[in-house]
Amino acid sequence: MSLFESAAVDYARHRPGIPDEVVRLLAGVLEGIDRPVLLDLGAGTGQVPAALVAAMPGIVRVDLVDADEGMLREAAARLPSLPSAGTIAFHTMSAEEFTTPHAGSRAHLITCACLPLDVQARSSGESFARPALFRGRHARFEQEAHSLLEEHARGEGLVKDAVFTVLLARRPGGDL
Repeated sequence: MSLFESAAVDYARHRPGIPDEVVRLLAGVLEGIDRPVLLDLGAGTGQVPAALVAAMPGIVRVDLVDADEGMLREAAARLPSLPSAGTIAFHTMSAEEFTTPHAGSRAHLITCACLPLDVQARSSGESFARPALFRGRHARFEQEAHSLLEEHARGEGLVKDAVFTVLLARRPGGDL
């Protein structure tokens, strides 16, 4: 079973959209590029590619990578084709497993929403963090996370505001 399989439809329906400022910033990276190519790692329901394709209809290839097949089905429904009549490819695998689809393939923009979490449906109240990632500090993390949740939930549900961190990097010579 994949990470969010049973929640893909609800995730697509309730996940906040990509802020316009982020879309403009990312679209600006592609301005002036002939036949731009986008690679989205941890694509989920395809919100980032859909927003970018709407802002930059000249994108000729989009590769969406996600370990969850249900998420990619939602992404395919959201982004069935490109205005440029280009190629959309869906890759069901983790970002770490992805390799370029063919020799010489190159993305002009790579976006990533990857989580270093091993998320599974659990009802025991424990967090979803993979213990090996914490190098011996997992028990302390679990305790602190539980305390924070108890403190802030006060018996009610929690609402998480979406925070977007945008990191732009360029290869030597100015290429992305």
